[in-house]
Amino acid sequence: MTRETYTKETGRLKEIKQIANKSLTLPFEKETYAELLADKLAFKAFLVEQIKAHPELFPDTIHQQGFRLFGFVPESVKQGLRLRRIQTIADNQVWQIKLTEVMPYMTMDTNTAQNILFLSRWAPNWTLSQVFEKDEMTIERLKTQMGRYNMVGTTVKDVDSIPKDVAVDEKHCWISGEKAYIATTVAENGYLGASISPSVEEEDLTASYGQFKQEAQQVQPTYQPKTVNTDGFKSTMNAWKNLFPFIIIIQCFFHAILNIKKS
Repeated sequence: MTRETYTKETGRLKEIKQIANKSLTLPFEKETYAELLADKLAFKAFLVEQIKAHPELFPDTIHQQGFRLFGFVPESVKQGLRLRRIQTIADNQVWQIKLTEVMPYMTMDTNTAQNILFLSRWAPNWTLSQVFEKDEMTIERLKTQMGRYNMVGTTVKDVDSIPKDVAVDEKHCWISGEKAYIATTVAENGYLGASISPSVEEEDLTASYGQFKQEAQQVQPTYQPKTVNTDGFKSTMNAWKNLFPFIIIIQCFFHAILNIKKS
């Protein structure tokens, strides 16, 4: 799988390789996690229950021949947690079992992350660093890289329920003192895409919105949205036509009225 990242040196989107995610994040109760971790039979029973309740969270091979416990990973220095591993019998792949209450890479627990993000609306990083005893770079990464996996795959649990009608827009932002734009894709009260674009030119927007297309088609290879609602900006409309030639472009009524007033 590949993803795209913004690089200041080139000012462009650069494709990089990403190692397959070999972690399964499940809703353990933190208070009883240590007890469950020590009891092999209880841990396996919990996993079987989760596989039945949320099959989309697990690799396809686990539904074929099941799994076996495969030891532990070293205890996390940051969180003081041990994680179990499992091995899918069908292909001998090894997976880490993680908790939903811990952020990716064990940087902090989710309650701390929530408080930092809430206070970051008013407080600078150095203040948050003092209060929460986290270094400023950790806080900055939390604010800019909170989601590190496939956004569409994380949001959409049912392959057939990927929204076919989406809305898009570009939000102005600054990166290291340079103006940039966040090409955002939303639908049904949820975010499905947010990629950095160095400009609002058609070529750059096509590349940025293309991240959504790539992720959506990783979930459903034949995915084709029916409509896209835009503010009428030509480069945005052209970008979506480049990505999905048969899509129907809908102009936002509010922006249409504004354009009439301007003319």
